Amino acid sequence: MRINVADRMEISGTSRTADGYLVADAPFARIGIYEYAGREMGMPEKTTVKIQRDGDVVFSDASMASFSHKPITLGHPPVNVNRDNWSKFAKGYTGDWVKQDGKVVRTPMIVKAGDAIDAVEAGTVELSAGYSVEVDMTPGINDEGEAYDGRMVGDIIGNHIAIVPRGRAGSMCRIGDAWDFNDDDSKETPMTTKTITFDGLPLLVTDAAEAAIAKRDAQLLDAAAALTAEQGKVATLTTTISTKDAEIVTITAARDAAVVTPAKLAEMVAARAATVADAKVLAPSLTVTDAMTDADIRKGVVLANVGDAAKDWTDEQFAASFATLPRAGGTAMTDGIRATFLTPSVGSHAASESAWQDSVNDLNASRTAK
Repeated sequence: MRINVADRMEISGTSRTADGYLVADAPFARIGIYEYAGREMGMPEKTTVKIQRDGDVVFSDASMASFSHKPITLGHPPVNVNRDNWSKFAKGYTGDWVKQDGKVVRTPMIVKAGDAIDAVEAGTVELSAGYSVEVDMTPGINDEGEAYDGRMVGDIIGNHIAIVPRGRAGSMCRIGDAWDFNDDDSKETPMTTKTITFDGLPLLVTDAAEAAIAKRDAQLLDAAAALTAEQGKVATLTTTISTKDAEIVTITAARDAAVVTPAKLAEMVAARAATVADAKVLAPSLTVTDAMTDADIRKGVVLANVGDAAKDWTDEQFAASFATLPRAGGTAMTDGIRATFLTPSVGSHAASESAWQDSVNDLNASRTAK
């Protein structure tokens, strides 16, 4: 299992160049046991995990050479430093050589950025090496008789060295101070980083950054769920409004149909008069009262002419039969005089005379036929 790790030590032996740059010969890594959070090593059931760093890993030529000419950063960047982001994150760089010095690895470095120099002079003097390495999670005991849960194997691949507020590898690795491997601070827990996928891209982050991202993602999910719920409410309200609009249209149409305008009233009066007039001609024995509807009158007329054969007919059938009952001349109503005088608005005096002549002609034709 290869992990990304950030170990901290402190810079020693600082000085300034004529241009104001800060230079130092600093230890930045050591051998021994480091403690990591269990979740960082794939062992969430453990609070901490002890990892052994042997000399054959830390001091291998490849491991040490990987830190030559590497960027110095102020704090760990969120991603590995490369050519595309060098100008954004680099505050300086390490020198040509990287060598073993007892139980630590040291290298010369130069810090050129003003904010990083100011941070060092204000007390931010510890170093944290950012790198990746394979870890074998097989428990064992080191040469000092200390038990560990796993050990680093293979070569370390260095990426950068960060200036940080608090050491992880102990106060032996500081800027400007001497170090002592037996210092109690050497037991401090190292900071680790890990690679996560963020927006589809790999991102090197610390535990704190991962927690912040997870919190942000949870908040976004909650916001999305709330938005979906609100959109559901809007859809429901939209449907309700559409239903109510349709009901309003129906009610309005019914209201408009029920409103009796003067023109409609005139039509109704004319139609009633015509129906009553027809009834007097077609069924003289039928007594028409004001309480009778037009449908009642048509039904009475048809029953008077057709008899019980029509007793079970519908209103529509009575209306159709009423319209086809023979009037004068054996056809549907042609009594123009009656129609004209019952609805005087329909025609003038001339129309009345014409209707009278039509009626006479019909009568003569009827007599001739007999």
